Amino acid sequence: MYTRFLRSMRTLQDARRGRAGRAAIGLTPFDLAQRSWARSIAAYTEVPLPYRPFFEPLQAAGVPFPLVVIAPTYEGFLHRETEKLVCAASDEVCVLERHGAKFDVVRYPLPRITCLEVSSVLLDARIKIMGLEGDGLVPISTTIRFNAVTDFLFAPIVARIRRGEAGSKAAPAARSDPFNAWGRDNFKFMNYAKRSLVGDEVTVQAVLQREIRVGVLSAFGRTYRRTLSPTHATILTDRELITIEEILPKGDRERYGGLWGYMPLDRIESLSMTGVQRDLVTLCVDLFGGGRRQFQFEPSAREELAVLVGKFTSLKEERSRKAARPSPE
Repeated sequence: MYTRFLRSMRTLQDARRGRAGRAAIGLTPFDLAQRSWARSIAAYTEVPLPYRPFFEPLQAAGVPFPLVVIAPTYEGFLHRETEKLVCAASDEVCVLERHGAKFDVVRYPLPRITCLEVSSVLLDARIKIMGLEGDGLVPISTTIRFNAVTDFLFAPIVARIRRGEAGSKAAPAARSDPFNAWGRDNFKFMNYAKRSLVGDEVTVQAVLQREIRVGVLSAFGRTYRRTLSPTHATILTDRELITIEEILPKGDRERYGGLWGYMPLDRIESLSMTGVQRDLVTLCVDLFGGGRRQFQFEPSAREELAVLVGKFTSLKEERSRKAARPSPE
């Protein structure tokens, strides 16, 4: 039965691919893999024909060519990602999704981006941009999927979103490293954390939570366990809240991927702890527009989390005072 199911799904997928599937006959596995690689566009003359109507007004106005990366059609087993062009200007990020000879545009002004997620599992990489649209602050999001071989092309766009309109582009300054202590327990997450900072960003507080597993069945002298919460880290900096999580594969097997979340402090409505449930403490991150993210910790992390929440509140108050202060003439 399972074999018949796989055959039917392959037949459905081949029929959907149509000409594209037949054109792939004769290509090597390397050629097929390259079709999922993103590519950068460096000049107006290099923009593919279907997208030129979007760029023509910019070129006519003498605007310098922005950061542009194209994520091609990505063939999944049950879902096919359409081609997307990501354009990062000085004050907004635009995602153009192609539909034949036409395209749709979703605009994300930098001040309205509430969260940026970057994930990677082996060669499957994704970037999810979340923001607010219109006067009603309606939540919107777009996911760009691509081969992780070309993730370096998106690094400047990710950095631009995280820095915002007025973010500093200064090189990392000399600073104490709070992550070295993590190396004794989790060397991988120590490196993840070190690589998560951008520019002269300063770490204010960081909490690492190891994987939480619970017993589900005991038999024949053995206890079978399942993962209740993967290993994750929460890092508060002077500009954003960074979260890093291991991605749990199906079957609770080896961990090969991670998910990074970047939330600007000004887009976080509240940060709070809930009471102990199932002997766990939950950290709740509420974003403007209704988005919420939750992370579970062992009770032993309660004191560290209380410090993190307190420092977050202080940072928000300080930023509010600076924003309300009249600018010098």
